[in-house]
Amino acid sequence: MERLTPLADAFLEAEDADENASLAIGSLAVFEGPAPSFDEVVEAIGGRLPLIPRYRQKLRPVPLSLAAPAWVDDPDFDIHHHLTEVAVPAPGGREEVAELVSRLMSTRMDRDHPLWDYSFWTGLPEGRWALLSKVHHSVVDGVSGTDLYQLLLDPSPTQRPAVPDTWQPEPEEPMASYTVEALRELASSPLHLTGALARAARRPLRLVRTTTRNAAGLLTLSSALRPVHGTSLAGPLEGGRRYTWTTVPFEDLRAVRTAYGATINDVALAAVTGGFRRLLLARGEPTDAHARARWCRSRPASRARSRSRTTA
Repeated sequence: MERLTPLADAFLEAEDADENASLAIGSLAVFEGPAPSFDEVVEAIGGRLPLIPRYRQKLRPVPLSLAAPAWVDDPDFDIHHHLTEVAVPAPGGREEVAELVSRLMSTRMDRDHPLWDYSFWTGLPEGRWALLSKVHHSVVDGVSGTDLYQLLLDPSPTQRPAVPDTWQPEPEEPMASYTVEALRELASSPLHLTGALARAARRPLRLVRTTTRNAAGLLTLSSALRPVHGTSLAGPLEGGRRYTWTTVPFEDLRAVRTAYGATINDVALAAVTGGFRRLLLARGEPTDAHARARWCRSRPASRARSRSRTTA
């Protein structure tokens, strides 16, 4: 049994604290036709689930929140609960796609089931079709949100052999023993810390290096915790979402990445933050590192996503 990390647990707590928050991560992949049938999509995804065990596990909370929830096998797992077929409203253009993504991503995920969903889209122009992946942030903390894409989109010229599926859910532990185990882990945490300190003391040079590295990290983090400027982007969260995107040739991203020794993710983040900077400058507002934004009702801002055109 694997318990949630503190970071993953924090995502759940943030969602519990705000009824309008939905901490799911989405990605939309659009493909050229011909589209497969929905049954073929179900079969393809179901055949790869043995390679991602987390996708058949759900969260089991601990009474009174004495410890973080744990990932346990879902004895009632049904892949059809996680896969839906969606017909994009005609004509299936930018406006219809944006509205559909916004509506699907605004819905909170059901914690009584594994925290992922896929929707299979038809009705896009030129015979294209799409898959919308929706994965809760607590899952992505331990499993890449693109894992299932990588399993489905096999670049090899020959079809990948089917994965034998012998999965059987582990029996559910009785609540009493489950709670006692959580309490035991909670009580043993100081012992783990003591053991770690004892090991560090036996290696003083490593301890100095680690302490120096941690101190530098805490100094950097402390700057992010300082009071921040208010901006026109700050305000109360709403339950709804807005979605829009732009297209960027992947070759351009690669060129920037190579020129600056960065990653593709670095380039994407720089583009997004650069857009926010220009927006704030246009409104005559400060743009230093201590401006923080939340989406608000009075002056909504659209989420921007960069993507390259992909064919499969």
